[in-house]
Amino acid sequence: MDWRKKKEGGVIGAPEVVVVRSRQPKYRYEPRQTLTNLASLRLLIFGDKLVKESRLPKNMLEGIEHEIDRAGHFGQRLEELVYNAAKDGKVVYRTKNDDLLISYWSLVFDYSKGIVCLLANKFHSPAFALMRPLVEAVTREHIVLVGSDDDVKKIRSDRFKVNYYKDGAKIDKVLGSGTLFEGFLKDSREMLHSLTHSGTAQLQNRWDGDALGSGFSDDRILALLTTCSISVFMTTILVTRHFGLDEQRQAAEAAFLELGPPVAAMPARTP
Repeated sequence: MDWRKKKEGGVIGAPEVVVVRSRQPKYRYEPRQTLTNLASLRLLIFGDKLVKESRLPKNMLEGIEHEIDRAGHFGQRLEELVYNAAKDGKVVYRTKNDDLLISYWSLVFDYSKGIVCLLANKFHSPAFALMRPLVEAVTREHIVLVGSDDDVKKIRSDRFKVNYYKDGAKIDKVLGSGTLFEGFLKDSREMLHSLTHSGTAQLQNRWDGDALGSGFSDDRILALLTTCSISVFMTTILVTRHFGLDEQRQAAEAAFLELGPPVAAMPARTP
């Protein structure tokens, strides 16, 4: 089954309205999230191997639609690794909190598929609004394994709140990633909150020139796609390691290498 389900009659999209105005509105908020730190997380995992061993398609820079499609297929590929293992009876609960772990695994993939489908249909604002729930689902999933008993108890009673200043350090300790995830959460907190709660991070992207609709740049869309790909990869590695699915973990790592670095990190073709 293809990752996207096309609506009968063609793909739907958000209409744009031309508005005559003297100047573009100014907003105070400027998001600090960049593609660079997302790329750093990807490069950290494999280092130079990522660039040297990636089997990049020749049509790598065909456009943002191509990247949306690649992200969708990558997510489906990783989801099927664990899904098929579960069908074969290889996912067996080992701890009392495994129900939470596998629930977050499912939720991360649903959020990611939702974002990709929204982007494919050019509904950019709701796609970006899902960025915070996606990041928090990945964070909570790791806290289930590395957090305290009190943390897990709060998750079960719906009283847990992601600490953007402390929880990243716990994940970095597991990943061996220095302060990378800690820095990502700290730097992204205000942006994620603004995107989800209809703040100025959304409003400043409602204009594309004089058209009222969606003004999210390709770089920002690409950063969101990168967030999706990294999120599904992290949850796949976490789950396959926990349940001892070495074959599936190796397949996920190979797929991640094949996906390659973000397009923005690649040199653009000259005409």
